[in-house]
Amino acid sequence: MQANIMILTISVLFGYVSAKNWRFTGNMTVPREYHTATMLIDGKILVAGGDVVSSDWSTAEIYDPTLGHWTITGNMNCTRSMHTASALKNGKILIAGGDTDTAELYDPSTGRWTNTGNMNHARSLHTASVLNDGKVLVVGGMSQDQSAELYDPTTGQWTQTDDLNYSRQYHTATVLNDGRVLVVGGIANSAEIYDPSTGHWTLTNDLNDKRALHGASILKDGKVLVIAGFTEDMRYVTSTEVYDPSTNKWTITSKGAVGGLFVKTVLLRDGRVLIAGGDFLDPEPLIRSSTNFAAIYDSNSTSWATLGNMNIARSHHTLMALNDGRVLAIGGIDDYTTNTVEFYNL
Repeated sequence: MQANIMILTISVLFGYVSAKNWRFTGNMTVPREYHTATMLIDGKILVAGGDVVSSDWSTAEIYDPTLGHWTITGNMNCTRSMHTASALKNGKILIAGGDTDTAELYDPSTGRWTNTGNMNHARSLHTASVLNDGKVLVVGGMSQDQSAELYDPTTGQWTQTDDLNYSRQYHTATVLNDGRVLVVGGIANSAEIYDPSTGHWTLTNDLNDKRALHGASILKDGKVLVIAGFTEDMRYVTSTEVYDPSTNKWTITSKGAVGGLFVKTVLLRDGRVLIAGGDFLDPEPLIRSSTNFAAIYDSNSTSWATLGNMNIARSHHTLMALNDGRVLAIGGIDDYTTNTVEFYNL
């Protein structure tokens, strides 16, 4: 069920970009939600794991943007959902967690998966960030929401680093231009920065609004955009705010614009940020509704403009910017988990 009432409420606050439409491309071989999508060195997209009707997948497949179709590749060594995928500097893909402490590597040259060192803790709904030195920082998540650890691709081992100041799940992690990592929210209005040179966390000034299951994106000027989300009392956050690392301050750039949770964001080549899909929850009774809403944020004018809606409502999906400038929306769920894929051509 699409959240049409919510869309009508918020769209009046926006400009409009164009009448360009979202177009379907080749379907995945199976329906997926809570999967990962990662760009390979050759520009193709690796999709791994996810679930359908509470059954997790070990399967993986690759999308060719030139041909517009999917090819099955090797299966992972175990089923995974709500895991992370990180593109390493050697071209391999690191998959970690998903209600497990295991991790594995995908080699695009062979199409095979190889087990690597286990994390110190089982995790799901965590974040993973590739640092400038090639290591991967994994933060928080279910069961171990205050801990963090580092994966070293040269040794295949995980090392615990300093704990966060606060427990976090449903948070975001964004690599700043100076190589530090900004971790935001997880119900709270706090944020903190990890410094790889010291292994320590430092709190930033508080956000203006508490939020979890929000969206975040680095901007071309090095600031960080944070949008939407919800609070512990199931209140939607409809503000947009921006963090400036040079001043350590958060500034609200719009209110009453984008609401919802599981909102997906992607940075475009021209510096704008595209959002698409997500969830709305009616707490009484508890009813989930996905949306097909899409919009673009312009950091120069700090304004939003609506796009044409996606062909179907999606949440728990992935959103990818392709090398040719198109944006790909993959899988997700509305009334059912879908294998459909569509793109927006900017």
